[in-house]
Amino acid sequence: MTTGISAETHALIKEAARVAAHEAVIEVLEKIGIEPDEHKEVQKDMIWMRKWRIMSERLGSRVLMTIATILSAGVVALVWQHITGTK
Repeated sequence: MTTGISAETHALIKEAARVAAHEAVIEVLEKIGIEPDEHKEVQKDMIWMRKWRIMSERLGSRVLMTIATILSAGVVALVWQHITGTK
């Protein structure tokens, strides 16, 4: 190695960093209310929330298109009534 430390020391540092990172992740998960052993359930929850988000985005765009269509039809009807003189 070019850093001047032995391979054994490098391996020990790497393992210590891995353990520290693992413990930090577990601590953060616990602080936000997620049990680290239940990560599969959390993944399912995230998938479910993503499906709901996508569905609500699609619904929102459909609602806007429906409103635009109704308004356009109303304007066209008003213009047609004005042109033909009907009431």
